[in-house]
Amino acid sequence: MAFYQTTRAVSPPPDGGYPNFTTAEGTNALKNLTTGAANTAVGWFSLSGDTTANFNTGVGAGTLLFDLVLRGKDGKVSTVRYEAVNAMLLNEFLKEHKKVEAQQNKIEKQEAAMSKQDRKLQEQDATITQLKQGMQILTAQLKEQAAQIQKVSAQLEATKPAPQMAINR
Repeated sequence: MAFYQTTRAVSPPPDGGYPNFTTAEGTNALKNLTTGAANTAVGWFSLSGDTTANFNTGVGAGTLLFDLVLRGKDGKVSTVRYEAVNAMLLNEFLKEHKKVEAQQNKIEKQEAAMSKQDRKLQEQDATITQLKQGMQILTAQLKEQAAQIQKVSAQLEATKPAPQMAINR
């Protein structure tokens, strides 16, 4: 079993990175990180609460900060860091707000597509109605022509001379 070297940010931050592809810049970046790999922290309190983490990126004040309470020497809660709670709540609200906006945009696009499809369906219904009317007219004309053909055929039959038989002598 291998143990990773404890990774802690220093002030001023070094050029380059820490072991295991980990980099840190700024106040308390990667403050409590003891193991893990491929973490990046830039700014005040970034990744402050993570102790064993991989592939995290923190940028800005309070990023990934889980130490929301401060404890006294006796281990009891002495104060709550409400500014961090407010920042985290605002951040979560903004993320959810972006999701809602994206969903609203998607709904608007779907409604526009549905409206376009409704217009197409109405146009197709009108075309189908016109075609049905055209077919009814053609069917009536065809029946009329068939009746005329029968009438002419009957007249030809009536005017046709009776068959005569030739006798050979």
